[in-house]
Amino acid sequence: KIMLQPDMSALSGVSTTQFATAIASLAKYGSAYRLGSGAVVVSPFLAENKTPSWYSDALAKLKSTHKVSAVLLPLFLDASNMNSYKDVSIGFGNWGVRNVAAATTWPNWTSKAHSLGKMWMEPVSVQDVRPNQSIYDEASNTGTLAATWNRAISQGADLVLLTTWNDYSESTSFAPSADHGWAFLNLNRYFVKKFQTGSGQIGTEQVIISHRIQRATTAVSYSGTMKLRSGSTAARDKIEVVTMLAAASTVSVVIAGETHTYQAAAGLYTKLFDLQAGTFTATVTRSGATVATVTTKDAVSFATTAQQDLSYHAVTSDR
Repeated sequence: KIMLQPDMSALSGVSTTQFATAIASLAKYGSAYRLGSGAVVVSPFLAENKTPSWYSDALAKLKSTHKVSAVLLPLFLDASNMNSYKDVSIGFGNWGVRNVAAATTWPNWTSKAHSLGKMWMEPVSVQDVRPNQSIYDEASNTGTLAATWNRAISQGADLVLLTTWNDYSESTSFAPSADHGWAFLNLNRYFVKKFQTGSGQIGTEQVIISHRIQRATTAVSYSGTMKLRSGSTAARDKIEVVTMLAAASTVSVVIAGETHTYQAAAGLYTKLFDLQAGTFTATVTRSGATVATVTTKDAVSFATTAQQDLSYHAVTSDR
């Protein structure tokens, strides 16, 4: 199902009539996300760009003119606005944060929404790299994905927003791509099950490697490069090996011709190594048999580059 999320930055000039007509044209599809009552859920991005009364009028026109029942779940940039919208909303969400430091210190919005008798939709993300704004967040490999999921789970969020925005100038890099394949979604599957059932399920045993293809400080041959966003976790240059295993196993990682061996516990287990040039291979063995193996496809280079790429690349042995 698809939750309708009109962009109220791009739609700042539309009238309530135009808004209702547009939502009605989308609500006719069976893939539109609805409540059990059949009401279509409308979750506008940058919801605070319009007033509560504006949305109330738009939903009323949607009902009276188009015979479409809808409810509002605002997606704020500033979640402290929720109190002003409580009378026109079933719940709230936020676009979210993109680094571990912010995720671990951000207010408990779930608790605030619940105190107002509303649902909360917690944002979950992998990373955020914005060449168009010359900034990036330090995602700490898959650390931000884990930290944002752990917020949703520990704080009791009602829904989770998997932020998949990517217009190739501002990217959260969640959907499958040439740079990370299905690796992030495979890891995400573990957290989805933990959110839904209270415990992560391993499914197919696998090993995931994430890394950048250059250092955060690698020299770039042009001006206007990206800088770390203020308040972000400090930049780091690490290779991360994540294993999802049914039983404890031996993991061997080949980096710059050197083999590093360690024991990985059952379940989700993470190990970090310093970033080196070249490609890397991780192999999981148990009782003398290979459980999973994968080699990175994008080589790391520390040479001056004509393309700054501070996103994390990843591979998985599963797919």
